[in-house]
Amino acid sequence: MDEVHLAEVVTVPWFQPPLKISVRHALTQAAMHSHYHRGQNATRLRELGGVPPGTDLNTADSGWAPRWLSEPALRRRTPALSARAQ
Repeated sequence: MDEVHLAEVVTVPWFQPPLKISVRHALTQAAMHSHYHRGQNATRLRELGGVPPGTDLNTADSGWAPRWLSEPALRRRTPALSARAQ
């Protein structure tokens, strides 16, 4: 995607009046909005006593996660992670 395409203006019709923003702004908003909801879900899982899965590129389903992050028994022995999970 080049600079010309990123600068194009799109209309977001579900706002009243319809919102006109650049493609760059729309893509940034979509990414940030997704992260916001991931954080909400992680917070709620912790409130319910769970440990949310990693959502970062290098931890989520990539096989790159360090062993201490991916194994619950090792997480419990890591005080900083145990405290954050509660």
